[in-house]
Amino acid sequence: MTPACASDSPRGRRRNPGHRMIPNGLWLLAVAMVVVGMAASVFSLARQKYLTEAVPVAFRARALSTLGGVSRPRRDGSIPLPVRR
Repeated sequence: MTPACASDSPRGRRRNPGHRMIPNGLWLLAVAMVVVGMAASVFSLARQKYLTEAVPVAFRARALSTLGGVSRPRRDGSIPLPVRR
């Protein structure tokens, strides 16, 4: 029996490892998202710790409120960033 196409024969078949990499790539994406989330959390806590040490007590509440207001639009995308034209 002759194969209908050259790619149907065992010798003519091209090796495509891509079909096996999709699930591995999905796991890699999930792990990368977890790592990026943990890094962002640690960075946010480090900024907050720095502000509590660097700002005098009289201005600490205002500084932490400003820090929260500045980081929120960037994180959840509720306020669009200005576009340069």
